[in-house]
Parts: sequence; C-alpha cells; structure tokens
Amino acid sequence: MLFGTPHPSAKSTDFPLDADSGEMLIGFCVRADEWVDAIKVLTNKKESPWMGNVDCRRVFWLRPPQGYEIIGICGNVGVCCDAFGVVYTSTT
Repeated sequence: MLFGTPHPSAKSTDFPLDADSGEMLIGFCVRADEWVDAIKVLTNKKESPWMGNVDCRRVFWLRPPQGYEIIGICGNVGVCCDAFGVVYTSTT
C-alpha cells in the first residue's frame, strides 16, 4: 500500500502480493537523483511496473544481504520523497 497524497498526474497502480502462496517482498528498484523519482517492487515471484517518473537514469537496488529478510521500509516525505530504505532482520 502506498501512503501520501498522489501527484495530480499519478496513475493508480495495484500490485497485490499473494502471501498465502508464499510470495514475499524481496526488494525494491529505485530511480533517484535529488529525490526518489520512481519505484519498482520486487517479490520472489514477480516485479511491479515502474511507478513514477522513469526518465531518471540513476538506478539503485535495495535488497537485504543473504540470510536476511525485509521487515519494513523507511524514508522521508515532504514536498517530495527524498529518502527511501529497507529495514531487515536475520532469517536465522
């Protein structure tokens, strides 16, 4: 679920996860310069389309290290989203 006020030109994008069939969030792909321009959600079964401005060429992958799993996300949103990260914990 995405929180906040959408940009007036934003299109609604649903990306359901099927946890009952074992689908898990494994990371994000982010396009960013001074702020986050676009986000792609990654699961162990599929990935979302890009959500946001895909014109930004700088791409960052946010995935936990081997042996860890994502338990949350963090960031900062004001006029724009200028920080985005993942919170993870050990799987052992």
